[in-house]
Amino acid sequence: MREQRLLDRAYDPKLEVGEHTRLALEQQEQRRLAELGLMATVAGSIPRRLGQDATSEELAADKKTARRVGYIALKCEKMWVKKKLKVNVTDEIRIAGAQIDWNSWWQLHQEFLSVRIAYLSTWALRNHEVRWGNHAVTNLQSELKWLRMILS
Repeated sequence: MREQRLLDRAYDPKLEVGEHTRLALEQQEQRRLAELGLMATVAGSIPRRLGQDATSEELAADKKTARRVGYIALKCEKMWVKKKLKVNVTDEIRIAGAQIDWNSWWQLHQEFLSVRIAYLSTWALRNHEVRWGNHAVTNLQSELKWLRMILS
């Protein structure tokens, strides 16, 4: 019962959850984090990504943020599964990496993680997967905490 409290806090009785398996949900998270890591790598690899008017301090801070976000994405991906997913850099990832504004992205990503925590909590409780749900919510909360440390 004590294990369920973490999930109860984010449970949303009105939320529609799909017919997923634990494996499918884990694979969604793994793909999301792998693509985030690639996007951050692309962002960090583009010289003068912020434009000609950017100062050297702004460019250095942007590269540092990209490196840190990429590292956190890799670390979080390993919390979900042990084997790293091979994801190709698509045009969509290249464009996202080239255009990312870390402050705007962070605002949207915080909201996304909050919704995802509610979704996985609700799914876990409805499917009697409390132990797995605690693990999943803890993973997402860790991601949120680590990103908050570098982006807030």
